[in-house]
Amino acid sequence: MNLIKDEHCQIPQITSTIKSIISGAEIKSEMGSFLSYMLPTEESQHFPQLFDILERDKDMLGISSIGVSITTLEEVFLR
Repeated sequence: MNLIKDEHCQIPQITSTIKSIISGAEIKSEMGSFLSYMLPTEESQHFPQLFDILERDKDMLGISSIGVSITTLEEVFLR
């Protein structure tokens, strides 16, 4: 999951919110205004709830936008 941060971004709060719903989530990277989390597919049944909460609370958490991408096999093997 990819997030674009605004100037009031609360990374600890964002991470806590995400982990309260998807315990296996981990920060993948943080560069400039970009914040990326790895969400385990085994917990995909919780994704709709997570996205609803992040969308609802994005101003409070300092999130400008939310996006999702699927890791390719190439990315997996490059790690």
